Amino acid sequence: MTINEMVLQSQRGNGEVLAELCEKFQGMFFRAARQRHLRTVFEDALQAARESFLRAVRDFDAALGVPFEGFAKHRVYGDLHTLFRRERAYWQREVHPGDDEEGKSFWESVEDETASDASMHFALKDALFAAMRTLSEREKELLSLVYLADWSLKEAAAKLGLSAAYAAVVKRRALQKLKKLLV
Repeated sequence: MTINEMVLQSQRGNGEVLAELCEKFQGMFFRAARQRHLRTVFEDALQAARESFLRAVRDFDAALGVPFEGFAKHRVYGDLHTLFRRERAYWQREVHPGDDEEGKSFWESVEDETASDASMHFALKDALFAAMRTLSEREKELLSLVYLADWSLKEAAAKLGLSAAYAAVVKRRALQKLKKLLV
């Protein structure tokens, strides 16, 4: 009995022939379910492959001229790909407990800004303002336009009546002065 005849008998309700057909294609089920991307869901993939094969037997039409083996393989692998995409979408939505060695969640590892951190921030700000007082007016204006007003160096140079090259020199010198005072 050929494969197509076995499929036709199975479609008519012959359970023994269907069981024999499933046995013949058992290797395909395992090959399909053992694909690398399906390793973590092997049992589910194997079951989905079997169900997909049974649907392929039910839906197969020999009159279309397509060999059953190719039809079944295409259906099984396609359904397993859909299963993988569904599982991957689930994994991406899943919230996992902490991934660090101690099992802490992300939120437990986030440090709270304490009063000492806030005072450190204010002290740094005060030091920066004190260092800015040592700069010339041109340097202060240039740094303010570039860093606070978010202008390009070329725009700031044009506003201050400087060439772009000289503005770059002024900026570099001002930053060196600040670095020397703050570090």
